[in-house]
Amino acid sequence: MSALVIPGSIYRELLDQAHKQAPIEACGILGGRGDRVEVIHHSHPASPSRPSAEDIRLALTPDVLYTILSLQRAEAPVLKAFSLDSGVVTEHSLIIEA
Repeated sequence: MSALVIPGSIYRELLDQAHKQAPIEACGILGGRGDRVEVIHHSHPASPSRPSAEDIRLALTPDVLYTILSLQRAEAPVLKAFSLDSGVVTEHSLIIEA
């Protein structure tokens, strides 16, 4: 799978929403071509950018990537992308465009 590319403007919106929603997780869906869902997104206000056991348990949508934006270190937020398939977590390359 090729790298997930997120425009800088979308990244800034995700970051802004995560800060506004904290300490509650922000979530959303990023579309692709047509009506196809490409990415299911949420934030982790106080934990690392990796799927939790609950994230893995609730990952029921096949063929999408999941992004997690960690605000654990507010001065250095971390956005990562993963595929979750039958409990198997695989990190994917992610590029944030300028």
